[in-house]
Order: sequence, then C-alpha cells, then structure tokens
Amino acid sequence: MFSKSNLLATLIGGIAMFVLGYLLWGMLGESLNRDNVLTNVMKTEPDFIHLFLGCLLSAFAMSTLYGKWARGHHSAKEGG
Repeated sequence: MFSKSNLLATLIGGIAMFVLGYLLWGMLGESLNRDNVLTNVMKTEPDFIHLFLGCLLSAFAMSTLYGKWARGHHSAKEGG
C-alpha cells in the first residue's frame, strides 16, 4: 500500500490534480463564474494547504485502487 511506486504516483497525481484544477476552475471558468453569479461569494482567499491535501488524498485513493485493480501488471506493454 505504501510502496515507492504508489507514493510517487500519489505525489505526481496530487500535483497534477491541484494544478489542473486551478487551471480549469481558476482561469478557464473565471469568466463563466463572473458572468453567471449574482453575488460575490469569494470573499476570502481559499485555503490552499487543505486543497492540496485533498488532492493528495484523492490521488492516493486513485493510485491504490488502480494498483489493486491492475494486480501489479501495469506497464506500457500491457496497455496500462
């Protein structure tokens, strides 16, 4: 469960989820939210530490579940 490959996948996946989430909701969705929201609900800055920890937890769950599903046979040769 806490193997080197699982922890590395968790770290890379967590960083990717955090950055891509910011790009999607912070940059691309900003104009959509600005035009379609009646009130300004973002009065305080988001807590980025908790957002990043949530991304790490999600990435760990995905990595662990994929490792169990693939039963250790995940490589480019086998299509996974």
